[in-house]
Amino acid sequence: MKGLLRKLLACTIMGAMMFNLVGCGNTGTETSSSESAGSTATTEKTENTEAEKSTADVQTITLWTWDTATEEPVVKAFEAANPGYKVELVAVGYDDYMNKVQTSIASGTEIGDILLGEMGFRQRLFSMDILENLEEAPYSFDYGQILDYVKPAISYNDKLVALEGGITAGGLAYKAPLAKEYLGTDDPAELEKMFTSWDDVIKYGKEVYEKSGGKVYLFHSWADVQEVFDCFGDEPWTQDNKPTDYLLSKMPDERYEVLKNMIANNVFDKTISDHYTPAMNAAIDGDNHIFLNAATWTSPFVITPNDPDGQGRWRIMQAPGGAYNMGGAAYGIWKDSKNKEAAWKYIQWAFGTEEGCNTNLEARGWTPPLKSFVDTHDYSTSKDEWFAPQNISEKFFKELGPNIKLRTPELYMNQIKSAFKVAENTILNEGADKITLERYKEIIIEEMRNNCPDLEF
Repeated sequence: MKGLLRKLLACTIMGAMMFNLVGCGNTGTETSSSESAGSTATTEKTENTEAEKSTADVQTITLWTWDTATEEPVVKAFEAANPGYKVELVAVGYDDYMNKVQTSIASGTEIGDILLGEMGFRQRLFSMDILENLEEAPYSFDYGQILDYVKPAISYNDKLVALEGGITAGGLAYKAPLAKEYLGTDDPAELEKMFTSWDDVIKYGKEVYEKSGGKVYLFHSWADVQEVFDCFGDEPWTQDNKPTDYLLSKMPDERYEVLKNMIANNVFDKTISDHYTPAMNAAIDGDNHIFLNAATWTSPFVITPNDPDGQGRWRIMQAPGGAYNMGGAAYGIWKDSKNKEAAWKYIQWAFGTEEGCNTNLEARGWTPPLKSFVDTHDYSTSKDEWFAPQNISEKFFKELGPNIKLRTPELYMNQIKSAFKVAENTILNEGADKITLERYKEIIIEEMRNNCPDLEF
């Protein structure tokens, strides 16, 4: 339309010029002006045609994400490395993500060409059976390229339906000066020998509290320990739509005893109610708490902004029991996408090539679990000044990552975590002496009955 208006305008101007020039009897100038105007119109038509052709050649895909900020630099690098492809990021809130997917599918509305499955609701997405099998043509991705521990988390019904964005190993971050003062060492290897069980944690937590005159706690809050319990281990919570004995017996028995004994021995600060609250964030740069449950993303998103002068102050160690998985986002392709080839181009580049893996690591601290990259990448150049001189990339990606015990994603993972949280918050609010083990289990089951409608008890 713009090209047509320009041509009409050019013709109008040319006609007016010809009228004036003929009136003056200057035929030589008339011929020159006509050629000039015609040339301008032809040039503009050519430019418009080329622009339309260029736009038509670009393959555009949409990616639904709750975190556009960290995805954006990866997208820009992809587009620079792959001319002719464009990725449009669509912001969808984390809490509303699955509802948005399900309501859009039900109403026949278009959804993202690329969909993300966070660990907590991943099985809910996978069970909808709306993602492509990436082992089949035209993708033909070799499953063997991925670290073994990740495979159950990106599969559904023995089909590879997504690629994992990054290794999200969990461990315990700690303030080295406080560890040195109250635990006698700030060396990760030595501390790992001291903390091999939750009994050790309770023992040293009591000692730290007493030695500091009641001013220093081992943990910021119960939420630190709670999150370790939520993420640790590979034992299934449900099977055949029924809670397992592990979920209903062993797991609550252990958590109840640990919580009760930690309260009695002042292992954590009871004035901080939860993770990532203003109270916890304000305490990050203080000298009253030693340990913080941490994943690969904790330093840039939690520690660095809340402890701006903490360079060299922090270290990371393995938690009692070993490595565990903490979060994670898997990238899959919608079966009804009209842009499957372009969607795969992005996913395969970002998480299946050395260039893409390097981009993820540099831009947002992610190391995709691609065996060839993890095995050969030189992490000695990866530095986090807050953890210096320790190289936390080597700790997370080479030591903890490959040894993670990962629970296969389940339909109600977030709801089950929430059930335990409600029961444990009840203990924190009312007191362990008032909430028996039996009552604790009853609360958990009540919450699961209310929020996990398909589970059979």
